[in-house]
This record gives sequence, structure tokens and C-alpha cells, in this order.
Amino acid sequence: LGVQPYLLAATLKIAFSQDLMKMVCRHCAEDVPIPGSDRLKEMRIDPTWLADAPNFKVGRGCSHCNGTGFSGRKALFEALIVDKKILKSLNDNPEPEFLKHLMKEQGEATLFEKAVRESALGVISLEEARRLAT
Repeated sequence: LGVQPYLLAATLKIAFSQDLMKMVCRHCAEDVPIPGSDRLKEMRIDPTWLADAPNFKVGRGCSHCNGTGFSGRKALFEALIVDKKILKSLNDNPEPEFLKHLMKEQGEATLFEKAVRESALGVISLEEARRLAT
């Protein structure tokens, strides 16, 4: 944004990130098996995010979703609350990955983690969640 780091650190209190995810059509949703742990690791998915989900869902396409397999959208959000530790790091012009690490220390899940959890609930597909993998 062209803002000096000291000005940003002095004024920023919270930062949000959001994404709209396509929801699986309820009318044509089918179960698909959860990949093995090796494949999950390749996709950078922590198996604990799946919370004992028996499977994922995918829409096959029907008249309700015009053959797309999706119906509606769901907003996912993540927040970076600027505490003293983050405030100090903002003055050093940190890399985004470092800020993400600090955000996780605060207990906030990333958009990717939230999306994987939503796919475990059958709300969105795993492929849709993987769009957020960074």
C-alpha cells in the first residue's frame, strides 16, 4: 500500500481476510473417500483438521444446480488481531508467512484450515478447499 511500517503499526488494530467458497449442492452430493495420510500430507492437510469425518462430499450435477455440482456460497474469514508481539514485528516489515505464524499462535486458524474443516463437514468440496492452499 506504500504506507510506512511505523504508521501501519501505529494505526492497525485488526486485519481480515475472506474468501467465498462454492458449496456442494445438497441435492446431488455424493460421498467420496478421504485420501490416505500420505496423500493428505502431500496436500498439506493436517489429518486432525478432518475431525473424524468419514468422507468428503462432491456434487455430481443435477437440475437443481444446473449440472455444476454447486449451489450457493459460504464466506470464510481469518483475522489478524494486532497485539504487542505483532505490533513490534510490523515495524520490522515482516514476511507474510511470519505474520501467519503469529496469527496461529493467537489461536486463529488459516483460511485453508477452515476450508478443509468445512469440506470435512460436507459443506464444500475438498477441491474447493484446496484453492486456498498456499
